[in-house]
Amino acid sequence: MPLLQAVSDRRCISCERWHGRRRAGDEPDTVEVASGATRGLCIDGPWHRSIRGVRNACGQWLRWSGLAGKPAPPPR
Repeated sequence: MPLLQAVSDRRCISCERWHGRRRAGDEPDTVEVASGATRGLCIDGPWHRSIRGVRNACGQWLRWSGLAGKPAPPPR
């Protein structure tokens, strides 16, 4: 079952550094993956070369460029 996550949650799924299979969601400011079990590599972040899940987070989140043209969420 697909998982839809809000960009405002600032999790790996919506981070530029996360390299997993995903797509911009149909709803504004969302990202979709095939399932919550989807994994991807963190590149150039604090978890560099580590496999991370879609719901993981860190203090160096960067908005995914695949969401270009969509408004950024307000900072926390």
